[in-house]
Amino acid sequence: MKYNFSNHRFTTLMVLLFFISFTGFGQENVAKKFKMLYKFNTIKQADNTRLLEVSFIARNKKNKKDKPPVFDAEIQFYNTTETEDILLGTAKTDDTGHASITVPASHKYTLDAAGYINLSAKFKGTDQLKRKSKKIQVKDIFLELDLKEIDSVKTVIVKAFTIDSLGVKIKANNVDVIISIGAMISKMKIEEATLKNGLYTFEFPTDIPGNIAQNIDIYTTIEDHDEYGNVIQKSNEKWGVYDSKELDSKNTLWSKYAPLWMYILLGVLLGGIWINFIYTLFQLKTIKKEGLTFEAENIPKT
Repeated sequence: MKYNFSNHRFTTLMVLLFFISFTGFGQENVAKKFKMLYKFNTIKQADNTRLLEVSFIARNKKNKKDKPPVFDAEIQFYNTTETEDILLGTAKTDDTGHASITVPASHKYTLDAAGYINLSAKFKGTDQLKRKSKKIQVKDIFLELDLKEIDSVKTVIVKAFTIDSLGVKIKANNVDVIISIGAMISKMKIEEATLKNGLYTFEFPTDIPGNIAQNIDIYTTIEDHDEYGNVIQKSNEKWGVYDSKELDSKNTLWSKYAPLWMYILLGVLLGGIWINFIYTLFQLKTIKKEGLTFEAENIPKT
């Protein structure tokens, strides 16, 4: 994937974003404290749609942890050619500074003479914030992921090909791919490979945990390739291992029944409360009885 950058110096920031910071200072002085980070990325997704995404962040030059997002900035995404810019869609940055569109798989891009799709993301700018623009060149590639049992062996088959101007499939060669599985937080890598003649086969491990139905998500990805950029493909199969054996029935904090010492402690605490309650009632009754006796003994005789 090839990047072309348009660098611009900024003399001010968005009034809405940095309103508090502007109090008592000139806008120009505030702007000098921040560097604008404008990033453009594209990912070809598992359904062959293409995600175009921009990240628009302001970073404090002294305190790099201070990264306020540029909010509500309108970003226009184009398929650029030598003669025109073809608008693919428009989106505004959210409260995290991200804006994105998804181009349908059926969309026909205009290519340059070398077969590249030229994409650009443009921010036209405002009175307070100057324009930004970035371009990406990427060639289209089709990634396939087949999961099959061959002679009782769970086999992952990865294929990749491009299509020339005549519609002929050309097998991709010497393309690095990563095979991973879906996990709770991020994907877990299980294999790295290089496609030879558009193909790579891999014996899937037999000890990968799955859910209760033994389903597992398997991914193959091309990451930051010089020509193809980022591509992802996904499939699902009942190849996961689910251990259904019962847990130890001993009383533990995470079992159905708590440890015995907790029951004893709770019983002692509740017993102490009830004893204190009964003792208090007994004392109140005694006090009342003594009060009545005192009154009877001290009533004046007539």
